Amino acid sequence: MRQLATIAVEQWVQPFLAWIPSLTGFVVRYLFFKLLFRSLGGMCYIAPGVTMQRSYGIRAGRNLAVNRGSLIDGKGEVEIGDDVLIGPNVVITSAQHCFERPDLPMNVQPEKKARVRIGNDVWIGAHAVIVPGVSIGDRVVIAAGAVVTRDVDSHSVVGGVPARKIKDLP
Repeated sequence: MRQLATIAVEQWVQPFLAWIPSLTGFVVRYLFFKLLFRSLGGMCYIAPGVTMQRSYGIRAGRNLAVNRGSLIDGKGEVEIGDDVLIGPNVVITSAQHCFERPDLPMNVQPEKKARVRIGNDVWIGAHAVIVPGVSIGDRVVIAAGAVVTRDVDSHSVVGGVPARKIKDLP
């Protein structure tokens, strides 16, 4: 029942809160998502124009910052550590449609849900995509435009499509 209520509130209230500017918008969005997230460890900044779907499956630590146009879907659970920066227009999804059944049209294929885990001290660059089932270690940089389809080791910089390790971080 909580899940249905959360989805309804997201769909009816979030569009209005998404465009409130300045400090007022910052505080209102923080309080709104503090109520809806599975857990929120501390202060966070949700920019105007961010969309959270099925936020009942999102857990976030302290000092989360999510920039404009980003989408986070918690259907299969998303865990975000402390001190995480999410750039503009990032997509983090924990559920996706399958296409293994040739006897079914695409729009009725089953869905796959898998937890996404993002460690502490992570920067996800603009327009990056993180798909279901991915685990990202601590102190990681995801380059702008990267599509992360596999786990990322701690202390790494990754980029490209699909994302591959570019270098190590200290």
